[in-house]
Amino acid sequence: MASIKLANISKSLGRNDILRGIDLDIGSGEFIVFVGPSGCGKSTLLRLIAGLDEITSGELLIDGVLANGMSPSDRRVAMVFQSYALYPHMTVRENMSFSLKNARMDKREIEKRVQEAARSLDLAGHLDRLPKQLSGGQRQRVAIGRAIVREPGLFLFDEPLSNLDAALRVQTRIEIARLHKSLKTTMIYVTHDQVEAMTLADRIVVLNAGRIEQVGSPLDLYNRPANLFVAGFIGSPQMNFISLSTTGPGASREMVLGIRPEHLSISRDEQYLASFAGKIEFIENLGEQVLIYVNIGQDRPLVAKVSPDEDFALGQHVALKMEHGRAHYFDGESGMRLEREAGHG
Repeated sequence: MASIKLANISKSLGRNDILRGIDLDIGSGEFIVFVGPSGCGKSTLLRLIAGLDEITSGELLIDGVLANGMSPSDRRVAMVFQSYALYPHMTVRENMSFSLKNARMDKREIEKRVQEAARSLDLAGHLDRLPKQLSGGQRQRVAIGRAIVREPGLFLFDEPLSNLDAALRVQTRIEIARLHKSLKTTMIYVTHDQVEAMTLADRIVVLNAGRIEQVGSPLDLYNRPANLFVAGFIGSPQMNFISLSTTGPGASREMVLGIRPEHLSISRDEQYLASFAGKIEFIENLGEQVLIYVNIGQDRPLVAKVSPDEDFALGQHVALKMEHGRAHYFDGESGMRLEREAGHG
């Protein structure tokens, strides 16, 4: 296991700043997930930790040792990529043992590690097959097995499940979670998939435009987003935002109210309790739930999660009631989270 400290890390390419002032402490044995939109710098940050790219400024410490000039092989890091990167002419056994053979490890120790990794990944019956004889999920497990046999202090995953179909993503995600629990090794995982982030992470790091917006547990970020960006990025469908103007002694203030779709419900018999009203302009039936999009005169319709047992029609006028205790308030100018003010529940 390895602990990681990033102190004021920056990365520039020419005049372009890719990462700026990254400060982050990762504890030994933690599972950390980097999320953010395309181009936010999450994969670049992973490559800096791996030693595949050079840090422009700042310090990277691995187990308290300055690692800026350390070679990738000396960092005890194993990386799993989106593309598998397997040798097509080698069997599963040969792919998994390749790096150990290059390190001139004892043959019996190599075979022991390969067998253990194969058992943990349900690959024991496939060791003599070539990659072309495997499914996409099996090939990704071989790539993970190749990393496991090295017994690294740190696993780095760069969107490893992106090439898999939905069912295989779920299966492989469960295997990665089980692997972390059994190995207790520090893992850093890059993804654009919120489900992966929410289900795998001990803590999530939300990146935007080369900076960290917020770090916290999945539920911390979901329930107490630090700003409008995090509030809109975490959660699917995303949080609803409603612009508000408030007046106080001698001044007015622009605010944004945020409410998640599951915290809106239809107000039928008690219309006077409704928070918003409008016409349904789109309906998404997802089987176990229905999303209704209600035009209340804002830039975007409000989205509410409702029961599939309820019957709605396009153009229908509905009143929506929100759970006031679940509302979020943000400053209209800075976008930063505000504590609930008196009168807002």
